[in-house]
Amino acid sequence: PSLYRRFKIRSLQDGEVDDFRSIEETVLRRYRHVLDKAEPLPQFILIDGGPIQLEFAMKSFKELELDIPVMALAEREELVFLPDRAAPVRLEMDDPVLKLLQRLRNEVHRYAITTHRNANSSRLRRSVLEEIPGIGKARAAQLIVKFGSVQRIAMLEPEELCIVPGIGKALAKKIIEYLREEQHKGESVGDKT
Repeated sequence: PSLYRRFKIRSLQDGEVDDFRSIEETVLRRYRHVLDKAEPLPQFILIDGGPIQLEFAMKSFKELELDIPVMALAEREELVFLPDRAAPVRLEMDDPVLKLLQRLRNEVHRYAITTHRNANSSRLRRSVLEEIPGIGKARAAQLIVKFGSVQRIAMLEPEELCIVPGIGKALAKKIIEYLREEQHKGESVGDKT
């Protein structure tokens, strides 16, 4: 697990989902880093998915000029896809090789799901106030205790925020502007649905 890696996909816009481009970017970034740092290359790479996911991963390997054995394991039918081979390989369900590939894939799923859940729960525990430079957990809590909610703070004038110790005029203005901008974004998104 200490060698596990997570990647925030940079090539997609917020909210956009593209499994294929995500795999291509992840493979490219991961193995470019391995090559740049002269780290040892793996003996084998398993791609989670079918022929299209394998095709996108292979684009990255070709760009990096890497020749490592690669295969993809598609869920449901548990078909194995190999580069430059049109038909998938169907292993028997009790085949030890298939069992090993399934365990690898399932561990990746477990790790990804756990990471995603942890990221979501930490986002939920954080106040929007903490996203404002100069506002940490303690100051955000102080503001909420004093004014009751983020929505109420957004309705205040900057001068009213200055009664909280440590909040000067500049920071108060920054807080109000940030919260009103966030409120406006939320209303715009609501208008589109």
